[in-house]
Amino acid sequence: MLGLDSNDRSITHCIRPLILGQLRVNVKYCTDHPDYKVIHSLLESLIHCAGRNNPYDDLLLKSILLQLFWYFEKDENLSSVRKNDISYSSLIRPALEYMTYHFMDSVTIDELAAKCSISSSHFMNTFKRAVGCSAIEFLTQLRIKAACTALTETNNDIATISSDCGFSNLSNFNKQFKKITGMSPSSHRKR
Repeated sequence: MLGLDSNDRSITHCIRPLILGQLRVNVKYCTDHPDYKVIHSLLESLIHCAGRNNPYDDLLLKSILLQLFWYFEKDENLSSVRKNDISYSSLIRPALEYMTYHFMDSVTIDELAAKCSISSSHFMNTFKRAVGCSAIEFLTQLRIKAACTALTETNNDIATISSDCGFSNLSNFNKQFKKITGMSPSSHRKR
């Protein structure tokens, strides 16, 4: 949504380093934090825009996300990660890119490890350390995100969407969808 493929300098210097794990931000704000009220208000607006679910509010939603990133990246909130953590992100980048473009295919840990030229066990440990979740969890999140888009933008039935997004089992799709979004695919579509 924020155009991470762009070479805009705000993306390359501010947002992409967060996504790649090269910067970390303090995202816990107590009520006495000087920015608490503004961030709280931005989050309420963000939730409101997301609930309206239309292209025009998506534009406003993007601007709110960018404002949040601006507050999160104020100097006092940023910390660089250790050089090892950055190298972990670089090491698994081929797998992340592969999953992004091939989430609908059958993907195995062995294939992803091979993309990074490391062993499967080293890949699993490195991936979790760099991303914060397992590769399978990350892949499931990508698939559910694509399913949400398909439910909103197409009239395809849920079984077709499930299959198109890489799920071989409709029951598992429904379970994972509810686990990640908090609602069933049909409820998401109605909303």
